[in-house]
Amino acid sequence: MPILKLIISCKNALTLKYGAADFKKVDALLAKLAAADKKKGITTKVVYIDDPASASKAGIPVFASTTEKDCKNAVDALYTKSKPDYILLFGAQDIVPFVSIVNPAAAGEDPDTTVPSDLPYACDAPYSTQAQDFIGPTRVVGRLPDIPGKGDVAYVQALVDTASGWKPGKAADYSAYFGITAKVWQKSTSLSLQSVFGNFSALLQCPSDTATSKSGNLKPLSHFINCHGAALDYSFYGQMGMSYPESMNTKDLTGKIGKGAVVAAECCYGAQLINATNAGGGTQLSISNNYLLNGALGFLGSSTIAYGPADSNDQADLVCVYFFQSVLKGASMGRSLLEARQQYLSKAGPHLDPVALKTMSQFYLLGDPSVQPVENPMDNKKAAAGADTIKGRRLQLFNKGAVLQHSTIPCKKVPVKKSVRRRKDIRTILEQEGMMASKEEHYIADPKRQRASLAAKQMAGGPIQFRTFTLATPEKGKKRVRQIKLLLVKESDSGILDYHVYFAR
Repeated sequence: MPILKLIISCKNALTLKYGAADFKKVDALLAKLAAADKKKGITTKVVYIDDPASASKAGIPVFASTTEKDCKNAVDALYTKSKPDYILLFGAQDIVPFVSIVNPAAAGEDPDTTVPSDLPYACDAPYSTQAQDFIGPTRVVGRLPDIPGKGDVAYVQALVDTASGWKPGKAADYSAYFGITAKVWQKSTSLSLQSVFGNFSALLQCPSDTATSKSGNLKPLSHFINCHGAALDYSFYGQMGMSYPESMNTKDLTGKIGKGAVVAAECCYGAQLINATNAGGGTQLSISNNYLLNGALGFLGSSTIAYGPADSNDQADLVCVYFFQSVLKGASMGRSLLEARQQYLSKAGPHLDPVALKTMSQFYLLGDPSVQPVENPMDNKKAAAGADTIKGRRLQLFNKGAVLQHSTIPCKKVPVKKSVRRRKDIRTILEQEGMMASKEEHYIADPKRQRASLAAKQMAGGPIQFRTFTLATPEKGKKRVRQIKLLLVKESDSGILDYHVYFAR
């Protein structure tokens, strides 16, 4: 069976943004990408869901409007019709909108009301704005963005040229890395780098180090970033105490990145696509946009405030680690994200707390999902023997996603109910963590109330409660950096099972 990739976009939005003449140029560039895919053994089709001729040819009804609900429904229709191996959303959020997931960890000190997400496009579940509906990802999805609010054909050409001209490299090409962390998270980032690369000897720490503190810092093809990020901000930041010095700026990237770089950024808002009009004007590109312009193959990052611990690996750490591990084993970037999502949900489950629900929703891939940074010699041997490795993997991943959908139990927010029996224990934890002034929220994961399988309900036992306590530290230095400390307590009817402390990245 042919390997199929669908490039999905919206013609009317592109024409409005670029003008009729430049839309034709963009359309020609997508055709160029499809032609390059053909040489790689991939059959690629471009579908404009709001164009009658294009939709009809693809076998779906035309979508006259392109709201996030319409785009999700169109992707579902195309997947049902064609079962593509790769789904490439073309355009920033003003072309193909993100789905606005209601932040499952909102309230307290977390200010994100919604989480812009591409996760729903990777799931068979119908359109919804609830994170708990998308706990079984099955599809390989990525987004090739243009510049939000600006029709720049040259930018699109640069990204298409990178994707169409790439040939998988050697694993050794990606063994050297650019790794940088806020100094307060040095232990956590060291653990991440050890898991991915087998060492953390090249880790840079801010304060003291920056992306440009030494010539050649940005040349390695693997980039792992664990710094602070902020909304509508063109920089990442380090931290030591209450100091938040700049660790890297979008201007640092121009002409300094190795061609073919792959990036995983844990930072809050790390993968945001900034419309410059909303950030005070100017011509700067968001860090993620600029990475791609300068030859990066892909950028994995978060759309909103992300969380992780200071001295261990969890939440955002795990998504980025799992993604990079798959990339280095020879997976395409899109498959690497799907595998990371599934592995993360397996690790976080069977009861999913509110931070886990937010984490799985907020990370997305910017870049062509079919691009394979590192070659996998075993694939070549299997293909020579007639094995359909890609179709086989898609079937396995689909089955894993289906199992997750029916075996994990997501929590739901409920009114805060003070624990009388465990008040002393909780107070002790709050005192130890310096969080007596924090704001409390309450959640419950009850197998009996969820659409879980009978086996999952029997194995999961009774309901699990989660309490979050959030505390925002006074902001000094860079005003955009929002430092939040979050304590997550997990309880059953028998008592407190565990607790974790996370920090806004």
